[in-house]
Amino acid sequence: MKIGMLWNGKNVHEAKEYFIKKYGRIPDTVEISPIFINKFEIKNGNIEGLRTQVCKEIQVGNILIGIENDENNSGYIKIKEN
Repeated sequence: MKIGMLWNGKNVHEAKEYFIKKYGRIPDTVEISPIFINKFEIKNGNIEGLRTQVCKEIQVGNILIGIENDENNSGYIKIKEN
């Protein structure tokens, strides 16, 4: 995932709405723990229209939501001013 936000909880819809509000971008991917996967309703490999990946590095109870395919991430990089 190129740009991601860690979200505590299983409400992917709330995480998606917050991500859009905060970053002005629509996420395309969500990563979840294999232990936590049964807490979600997955249809055709998607949750809330987001491509779903199982990732053992994500702690149970959290999700990682973000953008997998993004060429322009300059809006997320903050330059430190002197």
